[in-house]
Amino acid sequence: TTMEVKKGSSQQDDVHRFKLLHNHYLQWRFANAKAEASMIAKKKESEKQLYSLGVKISELQDSVKSKRAEVGLLRRTKTLSTILDCQMPSLDEWSALEQEYSSSLQELIQGLLHVSSQLPLVGNIRADVEEIKGAVSGAFKVLEMIILQVQSFMPQAEQIDGLISDLARVYSGEVSMVEEC
Repeated sequence: TTMEVKKGSSQQDDVHRFKLLHNHYLQWRFANAKAEASMIAKKKESEKQLYSLGVKISELQDSVKSKRAEVGLLRRTKTLSTILDCQMPSLDEWSALEQEYSSSLQELIQGLLHVSSQLPLVGNIRADVEEIKGAVSGAFKVLEMIILQVQSFMPQAEQIDGLISDLARVYSGEVSMVEEC
């Protein structure tokens, strides 16, 4: 009977130890499940933050691109303004010269019309051929001087015309870019 008591007691001890081990096992499973749930929650939060940062970085990249385009536009506008500022004196000078030549040509035309209106057209007309030759020769000399003066300004005028065309093209491009922004 003592053996049976020892055996019974040993079985009870084994059952008790088994229950303790089972409790420890359940506690570890609970701790592991809790840790895993915490890790999953942290992982989800980290993924949300990472996505949010990705969106912010993308927005910043778009903003940088936009600002670079604005800076480029401002640089081109400044360049255009510098070109215009450099060309304005030449354009003003050309305008003054054009006006002077226009008035000179107008005066020459008026003079020739006045002289030709004084020629008698009816009756017994006599003219000194040498005098007419001298007048026509003088008129041709004046015309040649005018032509030479105009021709001396033609290369500069062509250059300015080309620059103005380029400037107009750049200006229209800049205007369209400004309108797009």
